[in-house]
Amino acid sequence: MSDCCKWERVMCNSTTGHVTELSLNNTRQYDIESMSFYEDENIWFAKFSMFQQLKELRSLNLSYNKIGGFIDGTGFETLSELKKLEVLDLSTNYFNNSILSPLSNLTSLKTLILGDNIMEGSFPSKGFERLEELDISYNGFNNSMLSSLGALTSLKTLILRGNNMKGFFPIQELSKLKNLKSLDVSGNRFNSTLPFQELSTFKSLEILNLMGNEFTGSIPEYMWTPPSLKVLFLSDNKLNGFLPNQSLCGLKGLQELDLSYNEFGGSLPQCLDNLTSLMFLDLSGNQLTGHIPSSWPANLKFIDLSYNRFEGISSFKNIPSSSPANFKSSLEYIDLSSNLFEGLFSFNLLANYSSVEVVILSGNNITFETGWIPSFQLKVLIMQSCGLDSIPEFLFYQFKLEALDLSHNKVKGRFPNWLLENNGGLEMLNLQNNSFKGQLQEIGTKMLPNMRYLNLAINYFQGKIPDMKGQFSTFESNSYEGNPFLCGPQVERKCNDNNVEPPSSQVESRHEAPNEQYNVVVGSRPCCCFAGRFGSRYREDLYFLEVFSVAHNNLSGRIPDMKGQFSTFESNSYEGNPFLCGPQVERKCNDRNVESPSSQMESTHEVKGKWYEIDHGVFLSFSRVESLIDVISSQIF
Repeated sequence: MSDCCKWERVMCNSTTGHVTELSLNNTRQYDIESMSFYEDENIWFAKFSMFQQLKELRSLNLSYNKIGGFIDGTGFETLSELKKLEVLDLSTNYFNNSILSPLSNLTSLKTLILGDNIMEGSFPSKGFERLEELDISYNGFNNSMLSSLGALTSLKTLILRGNNMKGFFPIQELSKLKNLKSLDVSGNRFNSTLPFQELSTFKSLEILNLMGNEFTGSIPEYMWTPPSLKVLFLSDNKLNGFLPNQSLCGLKGLQELDLSYNEFGGSLPQCLDNLTSLMFLDLSGNQLTGHIPSSWPANLKFIDLSYNRFEGISSFKNIPSSSPANFKSSLEYIDLSSNLFEGLFSFNLLANYSSVEVVILSGNNITFETGWIPSFQLKVLIMQSCGLDSIPEFLFYQFKLEALDLSHNKVKGRFPNWLLENNGGLEMLNLQNNSFKGQLQEIGTKMLPNMRYLNLAINYFQGKIPDMKGQFSTFESNSYEGNPFLCGPQVERKCNDNNVEPPSSQVESRHEAPNEQYNVVVGSRPCCCFAGRFGSRYREDLYFLEVFSVAHNNLSGRIPDMKGQFSTFESNSYEGNPFLCGPQVERKCNDRNVESPSSQMESTHEVKGKWYEIDHGVFLSFSRVESLIDVISSQIF
């Protein structure tokens, strides 16, 4: 028989060889994300008498097994033989209150974890006086258990998260727990005002989690928290009023502060930089206003100020001018999304924040300065709906991006191939709802093997979508939707010479949509029969035109001067019209322009039919290109 001390999930005393720890948790492969078992959903029955011989056992973990009964009928009574058992984890099973009485006989027990079972009512205190850590989260216990728990004076950690406690929070029932360091009553239904005065009596308290209730009222100015407090979570309540300077800024040892999703208003205390130990700050989802502070604590790693009403981005400075020259910030994560920031956002002001990896600025109307090289290398940049009309220049100097989201902006130009070339680890790229253009075939060979998510929907990409192989086979078809000039099986549109002509209905729908950029391609099939002269009158303010082609027709005369929007059209927009003249087609014009010989015009008509028979609905009235432009303009303006 093999040595059991070499088995997985078993730990032994190196001297005696006796088993001291058994980790038999999740033997049924419980999927934490889906909260279900991979194998079956049936309740298991366990034989606890098999542990009787393990006299030196100090830790037993049976969590995530969905055990709900006993085979031998003796149950937990047999565990009373384990005189040295200190840690017992029975969480995520199907145990009810009946197991509590036999568990009280485990006289050496210091840590008992019973979370996520089917217990309810009250909790007995007799037999559990030596407990230092008790976790009975996600059961059905009610307020009545607090009085019995108040007798467990050895407790250092008490976790009551997600039970059936509601109404007034009778914290005075726990006032005898002088050794308590961590208290968690989150996810219940307490709806009273916070008992700030009573909380101040817990002199050893380091972690206080009251999030996810319905507590009301405001935070008082006086110091109500013990000086030992390191973590304070009050998020997802109904707290209001201003953030007090004295009671918050006096918490010199505070490391984590979460006040998110309450109803706090006013400006931020200017003394926040006094919290020198602070590493995590979440104030999102409130009604805070004004400017964000001019400096942050050096140890701060995470800031979330999203979904507030902050404005005045210019006040976001890296450090005060009086800070030492060797100052170096630890900041890694910044979320300023969905505020009222407007105008120039200067990343250059983050010069000393070289550790920044995640920046989220979505939902602000901002611009960026040019001509500087950042000191940081981002991993994640999210800038949805920021009103951008171009890719921020500082992205040229980013080489470690893993996720980039520029969706719902007004960015124009060709696909930024350099982003793929510079960032070999890019996994997520979202350019949805912009005005990018160009052939997707150009990026087919440059698509990175790490890419897991790509969204190019609602743009003006054209041509054939790369074949569905490699990484392109993993992207959903909706990654390309809303690009009427793309073709391929992904969009169920056949290709013709690697391009597709957009149906007139699609072009018209884009024209009618408000606040959109517009592309117009007319006569792109070879040898259509538009005839007539390019006139001198045209609209210079057709800023919405991004693609314009009248190639392969029989137009004649001078092409409009290369100014305004016409300066953006390439020369191939006019090719195949032998009687046009101008610098765009490298053909000089005389005083009367170039006229088309009737013989050539007639030969073209004989091949293709009469010009007015091509499409009565669209082309009948367009005898000159200037008329075409006027009609398009009238549809939009």
